[in-house]
Amino acid sequence: MSSLLSLLFVGLLLEVAFGATSRSLVSAMQANKIPTDCWACPSGQIHWWEAGWPSSADRCACTPGTPCWPCSGGRVHWWEAGWESSGGDRCNCVVPGPGPAPPGPSSSLEALKNAFIPSANSPGCIAFGPYVQGFRPGSYVPDDLIAGLMDIMIKQTSFRCIQLYGLDPRIALIARKKGIKVHGIVWLNLGDNTEAIKQAINAVQVAGDTILGVSCGSELLLRNQGQQGYVEETIRACIRGIRSAVKVPVGINDAQPSWFNQYWQIANEVDYIGVNLYPFFDNYYGGCSHANEAGPKTIERYRAAKNKYSNKLVLITEAGWPGNNHGARGCAATSDNDQRVAMQSIVDAFRQERAPVALFELFREAWKGADSGEDSFGVCIGNAPYNCVTAPK
Repeated sequence: MSSLLSLLFVGLLLEVAFGATSRSLVSAMQANKIPTDCWACPSGQIHWWEAGWPSSADRCACTPGTPCWPCSGGRVHWWEAGWESSGGDRCNCVVPGPGPAPPGPSSSLEALKNAFIPSANSPGCIAFGPYVQGFRPGSYVPDDLIAGLMDIMIKQTSFRCIQLYGLDPRIALIARKKGIKVHGIVWLNLGDNTEAIKQAINAVQVAGDTILGVSCGSELLLRNQGQQGYVEETIRACIRGIRSAVKVPVGINDAQPSWFNQYWQIANEVDYIGVNLYPFFDNYYGGCSHANEAGPKTIERYRAAKNKYSNKLVLITEAGWPGNNHGARGCAATSDNDQRVAMQSIVDAFRQERAPVALFELFREAWKGADSGEDSFGVCIGNAPYNCVTAPK
Protein backbone atom coordinates (compact mmCIF):
# COMPACT_ATOMS: atom_id res chain seq x y z
CA MET A 1 0.00 0.00 0.00
CA SER A 2 2.79 2.45 0.92
CA SER A 3 4.49 1.71 -2.41
CA LEU A 4 1.24 2.44 -4.25
CA LEU A 5 0.79 5.72 -2.38
CA SER A 6 4.37 6.69 -3.24
CA LEU A 7 3.74 6.01 -6.91
CA LEU A 8 0.56 8.07 -6.84
CA PHE A 9 2.41 10.91 -5.14
CA VAL A 10 5.20 10.85 -7.78
CA GLY A 11 2.56 10.81 -10.52
CA LEU A 12 0.92 13.87 -8.98
CA LEU A 13 4.26 15.70 -8.91
CA LEU A 14 4.91 14.87 -12.56
CA GLU A 15 1.43 16.06 -13.51
CA VAL A 16 2.01 19.36 -11.69
CA ALA A 17 5.41 19.92 -13.29
CA PHE A 18 4.89 18.61 -16.80
CA GLY A 19 1.14 19.19 -17.10
CA ALA A 20 1.71 22.88 -16.36
CA THR A 21 4.54 22.89 -18.86
CA SER A 22 2.33 21.35 -21.54
CA ARG A 23 -0.44 23.85 -20.86
CA SER A 24 2.06 26.75 -21.02
CA LEU A 25 3.44 25.40 -24.26
CA VAL A 26 -0.01 25.06 -25.80
CA SER A 27 -0.89 28.54 -24.57
CA ALA A 28 2.23 30.02 -26.14
CA MET A 29 1.57 28.16 -29.39
CA GLN A 30 -1.99 29.40 -29.48
CA ALA A 31 -0.76 32.94 -28.94
CA ASN A 32 1.53 32.37 -31.95
CA LYS A 33 4.58 33.37 -29.91
CA ILE A 34 6.82 30.48 -30.90
CA PRO A 35 9.25 31.29 -33.72
CA THR A 36 10.04 28.65 -36.35
CA ASP A 37 13.39 29.93 -37.61
CA CYS A 38 15.60 29.83 -34.49
CA TRP A 39 19.09 28.42 -34.15
CA ALA A 40 19.70 25.14 -32.36
CA CYS A 41 20.42 25.46 -28.65
CA PRO A 42 23.84 24.44 -27.29
CA SER A 43 24.20 20.99 -25.76
CA GLY A 44 22.22 20.68 -22.55
CA GLN A 45 19.97 23.67 -23.22
CA ILE A 46 16.47 24.02 -24.67
CA HIS A 47 14.39 26.87 -26.07
CA TRP A 48 12.28 28.92 -23.68
CA TRP A 49 8.99 27.45 -24.92
CA GLU A 50 10.32 23.89 -24.43
CA ALA A 51 11.05 24.86 -20.82
CA GLY A 52 7.43 25.99 -20.39
CA TRP A 53 8.08 29.73 -20.23
CA PRO A 54 4.98 31.73 -21.25
CA SER A 55 7.12 34.34 -23.06
CA SER A 56 10.68 35.58 -23.56
CA ALA A 57 12.26 38.95 -24.37
CA ASP A 58 14.69 37.10 -26.66
CA ARG A 59 12.52 35.27 -29.21
CA CYS A 60 15.07 32.44 -29.59
CA ALA A 61 16.34 32.32 -25.99
CA CYS A 62 17.99 29.12 -24.82
CA THR A 63 17.90 28.09 -21.17
CA PRO A 64 19.39 25.24 -19.12
CA GLY A 65 17.35 22.07 -19.60
CA THR A 66 14.32 22.56 -17.39
CA PRO A 67 11.83 21.25 -16.39
CA CYS A 68 14.02 18.46 -14.99
CA TRP A 69 13.66 15.95 -12.21
CA PRO A 70 15.16 16.91 -8.80
CA CYS A 71 18.66 15.68 -7.99
CA SER A 72 19.38 13.59 -4.90
CA GLY A 73 22.30 12.13 -2.95
CA GLY A 74 24.22 15.40 -2.72
CA ARG A 75 24.11 15.92 -6.49
CA VAL A 76 23.05 19.08 -8.37
CA HIS A 77 22.10 19.82 -11.95
CA TRP A 78 25.06 20.44 -14.26
CA TRP A 79 24.33 24.17 -14.65
CA GLU A 80 24.06 24.57 -10.87
CA ALA A 81 27.58 23.11 -10.63
CA GLY A 82 28.80 25.79 -13.03
CA TRP A 83 29.49 23.31 -15.84
CA GLU A 84 29.53 24.71 -19.38
CA SER A 85 28.42 21.39 -20.85
CA SER A 86 25.89 18.82 -19.66
CA GLY A 87 27.92 15.81 -20.80
CA GLY A 88 25.10 14.93 -23.20
CA ASP A 89 22.10 14.70 -20.81
CA ARG A 90 20.21 17.98 -20.55
CA CYS A 91 18.96 17.10 -17.03
CA ASN A 92 22.24 15.56 -15.88
CA CYS A 93 22.72 15.41 -12.08
CA VAL A 94 26.37 15.63 -11.09
CA VAL A 95 28.66 15.73 -8.07
CA PRO A 96 29.69 19.39 -7.59
CA GLY A 97 33.16 19.96 -9.04
CA PRO A 98 34.94 20.69 -12.33
CA GLY A 99 32.91 19.70 -15.39
CA PRO A 100 33.95 18.57 -18.85
CA ALA A 101 35.79 21.43 -20.54
CA PRO A 102 34.51 22.42 -23.97
CA PRO A 103 37.14 22.95 -26.68
CA GLY A 104 38.80 26.30 -25.96
CA PRO A 105 40.84 28.79 -28.01
CA SER A 106 44.17 27.09 -27.31
CA SER A 107 43.01 23.82 -28.88
CA SER A 108 41.19 25.54 -31.74
CA LEU A 109 43.93 27.96 -32.80
CA GLU A 110 45.87 25.17 -34.47
CA ALA A 111 42.81 24.22 -36.52
CA LEU A 112 42.36 27.86 -37.58
CA LYS A 113 46.01 28.21 -38.58
CA ASN A 114 46.08 24.90 -40.47
CA ALA A 115 42.97 25.77 -42.48
CA PHE A 116 44.67 28.97 -43.68
CA ILE A 117 47.96 27.30 -44.69
CA PRO A 118 48.03 26.25 -48.37
CA SER A 119 48.72 22.54 -48.72
CA ALA A 120 49.22 20.17 -51.63
CA ASN A 121 45.42 19.86 -51.87
CA SER A 122 44.28 23.35 -50.90
CA PRO A 123 45.22 26.98 -51.64
CA GLY A 124 44.19 28.00 -48.10
CA CYS A 125 41.18 30.19 -47.32
CA ILE A 126 39.36 32.75 -49.46
CA ALA A 127 36.96 35.61 -48.71
CA PHE A 128 33.38 34.76 -49.64
CA GLY A 129 30.63 37.27 -50.30
CA PRO A 130 27.33 36.25 -51.95
CA TYR A 131 26.79 39.73 -53.39
CA VAL A 132 27.07 38.85 -57.06
CA GLN A 133 25.34 40.80 -59.85
CA GLY A 134 22.04 42.20 -58.58
CA PHE A 135 22.90 42.04 -54.88
CA ARG A 136 24.73 44.19 -52.36
CA PRO A 137 25.18 44.21 -48.55
CA GLY A 138 21.80 44.69 -46.92
CA SER A 139 19.88 42.90 -49.66
CA TYR A 140 18.49 39.41 -49.12
CA VAL A 141 20.38 36.69 -50.98
CA PRO A 142 18.31 33.47 -51.30
CA ASP A 143 19.62 30.29 -49.70
CA ASP A 144 19.64 28.43 -53.00
CA LEU A 145 21.91 31.06 -54.59
CA ILE A 146 24.32 30.98 -51.63
CA ALA A 147 24.38 27.17 -51.78
CA GLY A 148 24.86 27.29 -55.54
CA LEU A 149 27.83 29.66 -55.24
CA MET A 150 29.43 27.33 -52.70
CA ASP A 151 28.84 24.40 -55.05
CA ILE A 152 30.67 26.28 -57.81
CA MET A 153 33.58 26.86 -55.44
CA ILE A 154 33.68 23.16 -54.59
CA LYS A 155 33.47 22.03 -58.22
CA GLN A 156 35.79 24.57 -59.83
CA THR A 157 38.37 25.31 -57.11
CA SER A 158 40.19 23.54 -54.27
CA PHE A 159 39.10 26.02 -51.57
CA ARG A 160 37.29 24.45 -48.61
CA CYS A 161 37.69 27.35 -46.16
CA ILE A 162 35.96 30.73 -46.48
CA GLN A 163 36.10 34.07 -44.69
CA LEU A 164 32.73 35.73 -44.05
CA TYR A 165 32.27 39.46 -43.49
CA GLY A 166 29.33 39.83 -41.15
CA LEU A 167 28.99 36.37 -39.64
CA ASP A 168 25.54 35.36 -40.88
CA PRO A 169 24.20 32.18 -39.18
CA ARG A 170 22.30 31.30 -42.35
CA ILE A 171 25.45 31.28 -44.50
CA ALA A 172 27.47 29.53 -41.80
CA LEU A 173 24.91 26.72 -41.60
CA ILE A 174 24.93 26.24 -45.39
CA ALA A 175 28.73 26.07 -45.25
CA ARG A 176 28.54 23.47 -42.47
CA LYS A 177 26.23 21.27 -44.54
CA LYS A 178 28.74 21.36 -47.39
CA GLY A 179 31.79 20.63 -45.25
CA ILE A 180 33.28 24.12 -45.66
CA LYS A 181 35.16 25.69 -42.74
CA VAL A 182 34.53 29.35 -41.85
CA HIS A 183 36.57 32.22 -40.44
CA GLY A 184 33.99 34.80 -39.40
CA ILE A 185 34.31 38.57 -39.10
CA VAL A 186 31.96 40.64 -36.97
CA TRP A 187 31.38 43.75 -39.07
CA LEU A 188 31.88 46.64 -36.66
CA ASN A 189 31.22 50.35 -36.91
CA LEU A 190 32.05 52.85 -34.20
CA GLY A 191 29.47 52.72 -31.44
CA ASP A 192 26.94 50.06 -30.54
CA ASN A 193 27.28 46.76 -32.41
CA THR A 194 25.03 44.62 -30.22
CA GLU A 195 23.09 43.09 -33.10
CA ALA A 196 26.21 42.22 -35.11
CA ILE A 197 27.77 40.56 -32.05
CA LYS A 198 24.56 38.61 -31.34
CA GLN A 199 24.48 37.44 -34.94
CA ALA A 200 28.06 36.14 -34.68
CA ILE A 201 27.26 34.31 -31.44
CA ASN A 202 24.22 32.74 -33.07
CA ALA A 203 26.37 31.61 -36.01
CA VAL A 204 28.80 29.82 -33.67
CA GLN A 205 25.88 28.19 -31.83
CA VAL A 206 24.33 27.02 -35.09
CA ALA A 207 27.47 25.94 -36.94
CA GLY A 208 29.66 24.74 -34.04
CA ASP A 209 33.19 23.75 -35.01
CA THR A 210 32.59 24.86 -38.60
CA ILE A 211 33.51 28.32 -37.23
CA LEU A 212 37.29 28.29 -36.77
CA GLY A 213 37.60 31.79 -35.32
CA VAL A 214 35.75 35.08 -34.92
CA SER A 215 37.45 38.37 -35.71
CA CYS A 216 36.17 41.57 -34.10
CA GLY A 217 36.12 44.04 -36.96
CA SER A 218 37.71 44.45 -40.36
CA GLU A 219 39.95 47.48 -40.89
CA LEU A 220 38.07 49.45 -38.24
CA LEU A 221 41.17 51.47 -37.35
CA LEU A 222 42.03 52.10 -41.00
CA ARG A 223 38.47 53.33 -41.59
CA ASN A 224 38.54 55.59 -38.52
CA GLN A 225 42.02 57.09 -38.37
CA GLY A 226 42.50 59.59 -35.56
CA GLN A 227 39.95 57.82 -33.35
CA GLN A 228 42.05 54.97 -32.00
CA GLY A 229 40.64 55.17 -28.47
CA TYR A 230 37.06 54.94 -29.72
CA VAL A 231 38.07 52.12 -32.12
CA GLU A 232 39.61 50.12 -29.27
CA GLU A 233 36.57 50.67 -27.04
CA THR A 234 34.36 49.32 -29.85
CA ILE A 235 36.60 46.29 -30.45
CA ARG A 236 36.82 45.46 -26.73
CA ALA A 237 33.03 45.43 -26.44
CA CYS A 238 32.97 42.86 -29.22
CA ILE A 239 35.71 40.74 -27.62
CA ARG A 240 33.83 40.70 -24.30
CA GLY A 241 30.55 39.83 -25.99
CA ILE A 242 31.91 36.90 -27.98
CA ARG A 243 33.97 35.44 -25.14
CA SER A 244 31.12 35.66 -22.66
CA ALA A 245 28.87 33.54 -24.86
CA VAL A 246 30.90 30.99 -26.88
CA LYS A 247 34.24 29.19 -26.85
CA VAL A 248 36.06 30.16 -30.04
CA PRO A 249 39.36 31.89 -30.87
CA VAL A 250 38.86 35.66 -31.05
CA GLY A 251 41.00 38.01 -33.14
CA ILE A 252 41.15 41.39 -34.90
CA ASN A 253 41.60 42.08 -38.63
CA ASP A 254 43.11 45.33 -39.86
CA ALA A 255 45.27 46.70 -42.64
CA GLN A 256 49.05 46.77 -42.83
CA PRO A 257 49.47 50.39 -41.60
CA SER A 258 47.38 49.76 -38.47
CA TRP A 259 49.74 46.98 -37.37
CA PHE A 260 53.05 48.29 -38.77
CA ASN A 261 52.93 52.00 -37.88
CA GLN A 262 52.90 51.15 -34.15
CA TYR A 263 52.95 48.16 -31.84
CA TRP A 264 49.19 47.96 -31.40
CA GLN A 265 48.79 46.91 -27.77
CA ILE A 266 45.29 45.57 -28.27
CA ALA A 267 46.93 42.56 -29.93
CA ASN A 268 47.70 41.33 -26.39
CA GLU A 269 43.97 41.03 -25.69
CA VAL A 270 43.10 38.55 -28.45
CA ASP A 271 44.12 35.06 -29.54
CA TYR A 272 45.34 36.04 -33.01
CA ILE A 273 45.70 39.02 -35.32
CA GLY A 274 44.73 39.29 -38.98
CA VAL A 275 46.78 41.50 -41.31
CA ASN A 276 45.48 42.62 -44.71
CA LEU A 277 48.39 42.97 -47.19
CA TYR A 278 48.21 44.22 -50.79
CA PRO A 279 51.46 44.86 -52.69
CA PHE A 280 49.10 45.78 -55.56
CA PHE A 281 48.32 49.08 -53.83
CA ASP A 282 52.02 50.00 -53.75
CA ASN A 283 51.32 51.26 -57.25
CA TYR A 284 48.83 53.79 -55.85
CA TYR A 285 51.39 55.35 -53.50
CA GLY A 286 54.48 55.83 -55.64
CA GLY A 287 55.74 52.26 -55.47
CA CYS A 288 56.02 49.58 -58.12
CA SER A 289 54.79 46.00 -57.78
CA HIS A 290 54.25 43.60 -60.68
CA ALA A 291 51.83 40.67 -60.60
CA ASN A 292 54.63 38.10 -60.39
CA GLU A 293 56.02 39.88 -57.32
CA ALA A 294 52.77 39.57 -55.34
CA GLY A 295 53.83 36.38 -53.55
CA PRO A 296 57.40 37.32 -52.54
CA LYS A 297 56.33 40.80 -51.38
CA THR A 298 53.34 39.50 -49.40
CA ILE A 299 55.37 36.80 -47.66
CA GLU A 300 58.10 39.34 -46.82
CA ARG A 301 55.53 41.55 -45.08
CA TYR A 302 54.03 38.52 -43.34
CA ARG A 303 57.46 37.78 -41.85
CA ALA A 304 57.75 41.38 -40.67
CA ALA A 305 54.34 41.18 -38.96
CA LYS A 306 55.24 37.85 -37.39
CA ASN A 307 58.49 39.31 -36.01
CA LYS A 308 56.75 42.39 -34.65
CA TYR A 309 53.97 40.39 -32.95
CA SER A 310 56.10 37.37 -32.07
CA ASN A 311 53.88 36.26 -29.16
CA LYS A 312 50.75 36.03 -31.30
CA LEU A 313 49.40 33.89 -34.12
CA VAL A 314 49.54 36.10 -37.23
CA LEU A 315 47.19 35.37 -40.15
CA ILE A 316 47.20 37.17 -43.47
CA THR A 317 43.47 37.72 -43.72
CA GLU A 318 43.44 39.45 -47.10
CA ALA A 319 45.87 39.25 -50.01
CA GLY A 320 45.04 39.60 -53.67
CA TRP A 321 45.19 41.28 -57.06
CA PRO A 322 42.34 42.48 -59.31
CA GLY A 323 41.57 41.23 -62.81
CA ASN A 324 39.12 42.22 -65.54
CA ASN A 325 41.49 45.11 -66.52
CA HIS A 326 40.10 47.21 -63.65
CA GLY A 327 42.16 49.41 -61.32
CA ALA A 328 45.44 49.29 -63.28
CA ARG A 329 47.98 51.92 -62.22
CA GLY A 330 51.76 52.27 -62.36
CA CYS A 331 53.41 48.86 -62.71
CA ALA A 332 50.18 47.02 -61.93
CA ALA A 333 48.65 45.39 -65.00
CA THR A 334 45.27 43.84 -64.18
CA SER A 335 44.26 41.50 -66.97
CA ASP A 336 42.76 38.18 -65.91
CA ASN A 337 46.10 36.59 -66.69
CA ASP A 338 47.89 39.09 -64.41
CA GLN A 339 45.43 38.22 -61.66
CA ARG A 340 46.00 34.50 -62.22
CA VAL A 341 49.77 34.98 -62.01
CA ALA A 342 49.53 37.13 -58.87
CA MET A 343 47.14 34.83 -57.00
CA GLN A 344 49.20 31.73 -57.79
CA SER A 345 52.35 33.60 -56.77
CA ILE A 346 50.81 34.34 -53.34
CA VAL A 347 49.64 30.75 -52.82
CA ASP A 348 53.02 29.33 -53.89
CA ALA A 349 54.93 31.62 -51.51
CA PHE A 350 52.72 30.78 -48.53
CA ARG A 351 52.67 27.08 -49.36
CA GLN A 352 56.47 26.99 -49.40
CA GLU A 353 56.65 28.93 -46.12
CA ARG A 354 53.80 26.94 -44.54
CA ALA A 355 52.25 30.25 -43.57
CA PRO A 356 48.53 31.11 -43.19
CA VAL A 357 46.73 33.23 -45.80
CA ALA A 358 43.21 34.04 -46.98
CA LEU A 359 42.94 35.35 -50.52
CA PHE A 360 40.61 38.17 -51.43
CA GLU A 361 38.20 37.12 -52.87
CA LEU A 362 36.03 34.40 -54.45
CA PHE A 363 33.38 36.24 -56.52
CA ARG A 364 33.63 39.62 -58.20
CA GLU A 365 31.19 42.14 -56.74
CA ALA A 366 30.01 44.86 -59.11
CA TRP A 367 28.48 46.98 -56.34
CA LYS A 368 31.98 47.98 -55.15
CA GLY A 369 32.83 50.05 -58.23
CA ALA A 370 35.71 49.73 -60.71
CA ASP A 371 37.99 52.71 -59.98
CA SER A 372 40.52 50.88 -57.80
CA GLY A 373 39.65 47.42 -59.04
CA GLU A 374 37.63 46.70 -55.87
CA ASP A 375 34.90 45.10 -57.98
CA SER A 376 37.31 42.69 -59.68
CA PHE A 377 39.41 41.03 -56.97
CA GLY A 378 37.27 37.91 -57.28
CA VAL A 379 38.72 34.87 -59.01
CA CYS A 380 35.22 33.89 -60.20
CA ILE A 381 33.06 36.18 -62.33
CA GLY A 382 30.18 37.93 -60.59
CA ASN A 383 27.38 37.05 -62.97
CA ALA A 384 25.89 33.75 -64.11
CA PRO A 385 27.26 31.16 -64.68
CA TYR A 386 29.82 32.47 -62.10
CA ASN A 387 32.77 30.59 -63.60
CA CYS A 388 36.05 30.65 -61.69
CA VAL A 389 38.46 31.98 -64.29
CA THR A 390 41.63 32.83 -62.32
CA ALA A 391 41.48 30.54 -59.26
CA PRO A 392 44.91 29.36 -58.03
CA LYS A 393 45.76 25.71 -57.52
